[in-house]
Amino acid sequence: MISRADVTELIIATPDPGVSILLPMHITGTETTQNPIRFGNALREAERGLSHSGIDDDGIDAMLAPARDLLDDHDFWQHQSAGLAVFASGEGVHVHRVPFALDERVVVGGRFHSAPLLRLVVENDSALVLTATASGAHLYRATRDSLTELEVDLPAGVDDDAAENDYEAPAQASPPARPNTGSANISRAQVYGDGPPEWRETRVDDFVQRIASELERVTAAEKPPVVLLAGADIIGRLRPTGLLTADVEVNPDGLDETELHERAWEALRPAAEESLRELLDRYRSLVGSGDGRGASRPGAVRSAARDGRVESLFVPRSSLDEPDESLAELVADTVSASGSIHLVDEEDEIEHPVAILRY
Repeated sequence: MISRADVTELIIATPDPGVSILLPMHITGTETTQNPIRFGNALREAERGLSHSGIDDDGIDAMLAPARDLLDDHDFWQHQSAGLAVFASGEGVHVHRVPFALDERVVVGGRFHSAPLLRLVVENDSALVLTATASGAHLYRATRDSLTELEVDLPAGVDDDAAENDYEAPAQASPPARPNTGSANISRAQVYGDGPPEWRETRVDDFVQRIASELERVTAAEKPPVVLLAGADIIGRLRPTGLLTADVEVNPDGLDETELHERAWEALRPAAEESLRELLDRYRSLVGSGDGRGASRPGAVRSAARDGRVESLFVPRSSLDEPDESLAELVADTVSASGSIHLVDEEDEIEHPVAILRY
């Protein structure tokens, strides 16, 4: 699944030229057979665009060959998200599943058409949703409108453990391999390991530790908000890790994806809204006091972003309806300098991107 770092790299890339293919995908039913057909049509359109750009046939074949190979990859087309984004250049091909539907576009030019992906770098519009029960754990990327499961290395359940427990090993061994208990004066607990109740607790601890380790790996680069949906026992074990933004005590196995998305987003909303309000109050205070760190003029915001001085960028949500590449560049400059991006609604009365500057 595409990440914040992936989007940033695409925005700042300068291919010569580059091909961008953005498509909505069917993810269930017989309509999934239309996915490779639509992609094939997009590739032919890309070939024409490259030809018009002066690239010869050999150059076109070399650039698009890895993308063409996808046409015969049945498994690839059976495991799609709501959107598919493919970017090709002389440096290679990047294929990304996108957790929301994309308008169909094929663009050939000196930059990748990354603007429709900007919502993935927004602080208050994207999060991870973790579910965990004794029967397994799952991780999803959520936006305001979608929920898509990620392919990560989470345990399939409490009993999914390659390492054999001390209780099981001696008890399951053949008689000659079992410890000699007649003369060594070793207690039953020492021979057979923990009894079943303690053994179960150890298994749950191991299960949660494996979840925490994988979650830490996944979130290391971009630090997104994370909400956990699980029972009280698992929540109590994961809270101290500091990896969670919010948690919901519920059995996630009893929820469909729509209910899962609603419960997760409802849990995240209060913290996200409070954080945004505090940032907006700070921005307005800076502007009101004449402090130059409150940048309200478009030219000042663009200049500060190029210099790496933007700490927080506020973007009107409506601007993502038809995003342009200038907005993409502004976002890329901000994220590249570890700045944060926040969407604001109409009632916030911000008509164009504004920012809080570092200095």
